[in-house]
Amino acid sequence: MMRRANLNPKFQTHDFAAVLFVSAVAQMAHWSGLALLLFPELGALAHCVITRPNHAWSKAPAALIVTPTATGLFGIIVMQSFGTGIWQVELVVGISLAIVLILRSPILPALSAGLLPLVLHVSQWTYPIALFLSCSMLGAIAMIRNSRVESSAATGKPSKIVLHGRLDLSRIGLFFLFLAGIATLVQLTDRPLLLFPPLAVLGFDILVRQNSHDWVRSPIRLVLLFFVCGLSGIIALRLFGETTLAVAVAMGGALCAKGWLDLYVPPAIAVSIVPFAASTAGTAYPFEVSFSVVLLVALSLLARSIERLKVKAVTVSPNAQVEKDTRTPARRSSIS
Repeated sequence: MMRRANLNPKFQTHDFAAVLFVSAVAQMAHWSGLALLLFPELGALAHCVITRPNHAWSKAPAALIVTPTATGLFGIIVMQSFGTGIWQVELVVGISLAIVLILRSPILPALSAGLLPLVLHVSQWTYPIALFLSCSMLGAIAMIRNSRVESSAATGKPSKIVLHGRLDLSRIGLFFLFLAGIATLVQLTDRPLLLFPPLAVLGFDILVRQNSHDWVRSPIRLVLLFFVCGLSGIIALRLFGETTLAVAVAMGGALCAKGWLDLYVPPAIAVSIVPFAASTAGTAYPFEVSFSVVLLVALSLLARSIERLKVKAVTVSPNAQVEKDTRTPARRSSIS
């Protein structure tokens, strides 16, 4: 999911088209009263579908509609039945991940859609309806783009998101341990946005899929990207209120940060839209986001260091054994 940003001028026009789509959805949300037509991950999904027609998300319009709707529905069921808490977070993310895998869907942002009701205390049945409507509009765009790409001479090589291969169970365990730790911090500090919904997507991407080549070289850039995107959302909200213009400014700021830091991380785009869905988002929001990302980076770096030490130990041990075996006959012959 994390890739070097393509700064080709062609994508600048597409960036504008993505902002225009999200702004149009924000206006529909205002007119209809369905506020969560503009759910945060829509920004990430829309940008990818509109700017990258060969991306796995763009190539799966049916999954784009069904997966977030299904995980969002389950999130509402858990929220209404059991409320919010540590085990509820683990349950929702676990079932959301199972839905993604069972449907063989590449739409990993569905994890965020499932987690959102617990973080933002959303319990209305209109939420999965809003997800279905928003994703249907985006899915229609994906289908139109796909038909045009398939009919053109140069289709390009589609990018792939592999979620269905053999997953490391220890890594999955580490991912859920991280979520439990953040959920515990939320309860201790009463700061729900420490567990901002896109964190589930970023955490799975880094801890399980280990798709993190860019930020390994400069994790500071990753943290800074999320801080700037969170700040963009808060500033736009404070300057322009809950308006379509504010949404456009927030997402535009996130895309500028993407280009400035030369990192393409879709959950960061979603972070800029979270304040428009979360009434609890305040001036501390960018710092809450950054703090959680710092913990995620630290945990991932620690896990990588431990794995490297294990590999080093495994590679050293057989050599020592071979050396021992080769010396034994010599010793025996000299004794004899």
